[in-house]
Amino acid sequence: MMSGKFQWLIVFMTTFCLLVNAKPQYGGSQTVTRSQSSSYTPTGQQRTTHQETVSNSSPYGQTQQTTVTRQTSSYGGYGK
Repeated sequence: MMSGKFQWLIVFMTTFCLLVNAKPQYGGSQTVTRSQSSSYTPTGQQRTTHQETVSNSSPYGQTQQTTVTRQTSSYGGYGK
């Protein structure tokens, strides 16, 4: 039979090793995709579309994806 001090030492060392090897999972990966396209109407108006997609993945297997699309129009003065 082991002495109480020896058992306590084994428990302490086991707990210490588990805590040292437990690495925190800080954040995950992030991917950002950007695209832009432009087109002209027959009247000379320029339409530009900007799109940005952000994907965040956590270390626990969850993924969150956000897409933002912005369209702008401007008249370049063609056809005056």
